[in-house]
Amino acid sequence: MPGGDYGGLSTVLRQPGDEDEVRRLYMAAHACPTRSVHPPADHWEPDSDPYPMPLDEAGTVLLCGHASAKTYGAISYLPRRPGSTAMMIDTPRWSPALARRYEERAGKITDVLLTHLDHVAHGRKYADARR
Repeated sequence: MPGGDYGGLSTVLRQPGDEDEVRRLYMAAHACPTRSVHPPADHWEPDSDPYPMPLDEAGTVLLCGHASAKTYGAISYLPRRPGSTAMMIDTPRWSPALARRYEERAGKITDVLLTHLDHVAHGRKYADARR
């Protein structure tokens, strides 16, 4: 599923050719802050969302995915703590379903650390959801 430049725009030059490319397409689609990446025929498999995704073998730090255009596509993380809690560093796009998924996979989110003011757009919602 190589991408490229076509007339000054980023584009998918061909559809995914194997399962690994399909997996990577869904990773990109679920991470895209503008929701501009779509699977073939706009068909979203129910179990296609890999996020939050472990960044190390132990699963100590999870990548949230689901970047938001309101935070200019910034990446957010969930470092896990001993005792089944986690901290959210910066914020992914807000939705109650995503907030539940992050807590199910990372543990109760006890703190939200915002590194930039633009994360306030979703930070308050995540903070309120943990109460």
